[in-house]
Amino acid sequence: MLKVEGIIRSSKLYDVQAALAKLGISTFSSYEVKISGIHRVHSGWRNKTSDFIPKSKIEILCNDGEHEKIVDAIL
Repeated sequence: MLKVEGIIRSSKLYDVQAALAKLGISTFSSYEVKISGIHRVHSGWRNKTSDFIPKSKIEILCNDGEHEKIVDAIL
């Protein structure tokens, strides 16, 4: 068993859920997290230091051979 974790934009959570459903993965955990530090600004290629930006963290438990497909679906 492996545990795959990913932190994604909250607006992409349902897209990732749909991609995982195509792989037959219907169960995973999702948490709201806040990330601090340097982030790329959506309106350009500038970096911006910010306080906390809300994101979603997902966790998936899978068999040893499935993790590469799951990571590709999240990306």
